[in-house]
Amino acid sequence: LYTLNLSGNQLTGSIPPELSNLAKPFNPYPPWVGVSLNFSGNQLTGSIPPELGNLTYLYTLNLSGNQLTGSIPPELSNLAHLRELELYDNQLTGTIPPELSSIPLNTLNLYENQLTGTIPPELSSIAYLGILDLADNQLTGSIPPDLGSLTYLNTLNLSVNQLTGEIPAGMGNLTNLLHLSLKDNRLTGSIPPYLGNLTRLRSMHLSVNQLTGCIPTGLRAGVDLGLLGLDFCTGSDTGQPPTGIEGGDCAVDGAVASPANNPGLVADCNVLLAARDTLEGTGTLNWSASTYIGIGKVLR
Repeated sequence: LYTLNLSGNQLTGSIPPELSNLAKPFNPYPPWVGVSLNFSGNQLTGSIPPELGNLTYLYTLNLSGNQLTGSIPPELSNLAHLRELELYDNQLTGTIPPELSSIPLNTLNLYENQLTGTIPPELSSIAYLGILDLADNQLTGSIPPDLGSLTYLNTLNLSVNQLTGEIPAGMGNLTNLLHLSLKDNRLTGSIPPYLGNLTRLRSMHLSVNQLTGCIPTGLRAGVDLGLLGLDFCTGSDTGQPPTGIEGGDCAVDGAVASPANNPGLVADCNVLLAARDTLEGTGTLNWSASTYIGIGKVLR
């Protein structure tokens, strides 16, 4: 048996611990094909059998989209060849076992559960981790600075938790990151200018936090940034001239001469430029009344 795929049915009951008796198959495939168990998208209940940790040859374990309860068994750390662990969209409780850091994972999806506690800093030792999604849980504490060592990450989603503290400057080392979401937490402090190093970012969400200061100019293309209610940094804020602003683009006093008398107008020229930059490939932009462009403000 190389693949057992029972996903997308209406299976009920619990996961049989007897599955751990499956003998290791003679695998004629290349190792990256792997052996897979997929029970996702059913109505399975009960806890995850710790006996599944005996299936040491597994490459993929997908139990997502069920009604599983209880904690994540630390015995899963025995899955020495596991590349994908998908446990999202269940009702799992307890903490994230730091023992998972011993698995050579490429993907760790635990979002939409009821996990508590802190993010284990040990996860930073999963050298080739590409996707880390812990969103929609009840995680507390700060974001471990050591996550900045996960240089293969392309997706980091920690949104909709109860995380506190500042955004670690080490996140500027995640130069392969395509998607970053920290929104809907309790993060404080300013946005590290090092996030401007993440030149491959396609999406970034930082809103619904308690961030202060200004937005580094290198991040002005982020569509979520307008929801922060923060101004963009000037040259004096960053210690260097703002990038992407040609002479004549911004007047010293902003794009609107008297914003106090025009409360419905966007007065910050840098905000206007940020909005313009989000509309990729549009060329010349003609501003019109009551036109929403995705940064949470009406441009007129």
